[in-house]
Amino acid sequence: MKWASCLLILVLIALPVPKAFAQGELAASLEVLEPGVEVKRVNTQLWVAVEVESIIGEGDSIRTDATGTARIIFFTDGTELTLEPGTEVTILEFRGDASRFNISLRMLAGITRQQILRALEADSIYAIETPAVDMTVRGTTFAVRVEETGRSSVITSDGDVAVNDESEDADVPAGFGLRVPVNERFSEVVPATTFEELDAALDGCPATFQTDADVRANIRLGPDLTFTRVGSIAPGEINRLVGITENGEWYRVPFRGGFGWIAGAGFGVNVAASCPGLRVFPDDYEENVTEYRATGDGDAVVVTAVANLRAGPGTFYTQLGSVADGSELDITGQSEDGQWVQVLTRDGRAGWIALYLLRLNIDIDDVPVITVSPSTPTPAPTTSSGGS
Repeated sequence: MKWASCLLILVLIALPVPKAFAQGELAASLEVLEPGVEVKRVNTQLWVAVEVESIIGEGDSIRTDATGTARIIFFTDGTELTLEPGTEVTILEFRGDASRFNISLRMLAGITRQQILRALEADSIYAIETPAVDMTVRGTTFAVRVEETGRSSVITSDGDVAVNDESEDADVPAGFGLRVPVNERFSEVVPATTFEELDAALDGCPATFQTDADVRANIRLGPDLTFTRVGSIAPGEINRLVGITENGEWYRVPFRGGFGWIAGAGFGVNVAASCPGLRVFPDDYEENVTEYRATGDGDAVVVTAVANLRAGPGTFYTQLGSVADGSELDITGQSEDGQWVQVLTRDGRAGWIALYLLRLNIDIDDVPVITVSPSTPTPAPTTSSGGS
């Protein structure tokens, strides 16, 4: 697992420091806020429960169980770290002198909230190692989350966080958040004050579009009728929203590898009650059209001169007709072997077409498998034209 470091560098006004600074290694105070806190001392393997408080230092590890919370006070003038339930932290370094200090922590899991109010010299360092990235924090209040997968997130409440790894970097100002999976690209920097808001902004929220009419909704590059139409979607296929405009009239939805915009007028839009809020976009926001796998209507497009439409998933099923090159189709199912798809043509014909004759605009893994009955097909005519 790759470990990276989060370096917090602050330039403030010098305040009196403990005499212990001159002695190099320092000690911090651990306070139990809710029961369920343990400490593992340096060079030991035994976790020991802490009931009220304890002195901790370099090499010590602290963890909280599913209900425990704790606070590590490095300096009484406002340098402290709160551990929420399910968190584990190791103090790698805690030392300094009369004008500067170096605090280095390794965070294995959970959520920590940092408050750095102590005045420091420019070269003082507060570092948190996470499995995913380097974080250089130029601020006083921020939170870090490490999930079971190692994916790491930061939310800044005051100041600024510069996040970087070997391939990219990003700045996270106050009121924004960032999420980074291990060995993967950074997320967008999005407005967020909680991790729930951060996840909703990046992943969207469960939602439904409801209508009594048999219609397809247009998808556009941006939230207005003046933006290019890039395709359409059945309202019943929408199960997640990833944004809303400032005027509240348009919604951002996942679309063919990217995102598109759909007008809410005429639909019953229901967002899950658990959603902390959809990410808000400007009314003139425009998507990058190059992110789409394809544009236009239909789940698939015929890419051969003529594709045969059959009664079942195989060449031995009756040929029902044919579909020309460039025809757009809606996919309603796939065969058990994944070689054929059940389609609906624009003129209302239903049947099966061999998958290799199509260019897909959707993820085939999202298409339901259909078991065809009876198992013995009706023999097809011996002569036919077109592919499969």
